[in-house]
Amino acid sequence: MIANTGAHDTPRFKALSANLAFAFVLYAIEDLIAQLREFLGAIVAAQPLERLAHPLKTTIHSLQMVKQLADRPGDRV
Repeated sequence: MIANTGAHDTPRFKALSANLAFAFVLYAIEDLIAQLREFLGAIVAAQPLERLAHPLKTTIHSLQMVKQLADRPGDRV
């Protein structure tokens, strides 16, 4: 049986535990902020590309309709 030495009750151990917990919380907050910044950056980068895609959408749809009209049966000899 291991004897209880009381090493975890010392003020130095409690201060070290508190410092480690505080460092862990700061790291978690820093990581969360970095992820949020990356997420918002992706949104901001996607918006201009989406604006550029809208005018092309009509052109692509028109080309697909022309292709469908050319591929339909009945007009071939």
